[in-house]
Amino acid sequence: AGDVRQDNQVLYYDTVNNRVGFGTNTPGSFAGLSTVRLEFADETGNNSDVLQRVAGGGWGVYAIAASQGTKALPTIIANTGNFGGIDFDGYDGAAYRTGAALLASVDGTASAGSMPGRLVFSTTPQGSVTGIERMRISANGVINFSGTTTMSTSTANSLTVSSTTLTNLFGTNATITNATITNLSANITLTAV
Repeated sequence: AGDVRQDNQVLYYDTVNNRVGFGTNTPGSFAGLSTVRLEFADETGNNSDVLQRVAGGGWGVYAIAASQGTKALPTIIANTGNFGGIDFDGYDGAAYRTGAALLASVDGTASAGSMPGRLVFSTTPQGSVTGIERMRISANGVINFSGTTTMSTSTANSLTVSSTTLTNLFGTNATITNATITNLSANITLTAV
C-alpha cells in the first residue's frame, strides 16, 4: 500500500520521452499536444478533474514560473518574456486547436524587486485556428479591448474611452457626450479622447 506502481491504464510513465499519463498510456501523443509532460485523460469527463484542497485558513496557489538561464541557475526573465499561459483546446477532427487562451507576460523592465506583468485574453474566430487578442490588462492598469482600443482607469473615479472603443463596444452609431454612469460603487465619467 502507498507504493507508486505503473499499470499502463491508471498510471503510465514514459521514461524515454519524460511523460506521465493518468488514464492514458500515450501521454502527449495527439497532434497539437506534443509538448505535454503530464496528461490526465478520461472517456466521459467524470474522472479528470484536478483538485487542490487546503485547510486551516490557508489557500491554494498554482504557480507558473519562468526565467532565462537554466533550471539550476536561473537568470532574470527577458523584458519580452512570457510567465505562462492557459490554453482552452478542442479537437477539430485532425488536431487539438486553441479556441481561447490566457497569457501572462512581462510588461516593462524586469529587475530585482520589480516584476511588471500583463494579462492577455485571446479567442479564435470562426473559420480560423489562430487566436486574436481581445483584451489586455497592462501593468499600469490600462485595459485594452481588441488590441487597438483603450479604456483607461488611471484617474480615480474616471474612465477614459477612445471613440474606437465606443464603436467596438456599442456599435458604429454609438456616441457618448459628457455621460455619467451612476449606481456603481463609484461614478465613472466617459470622456472622448
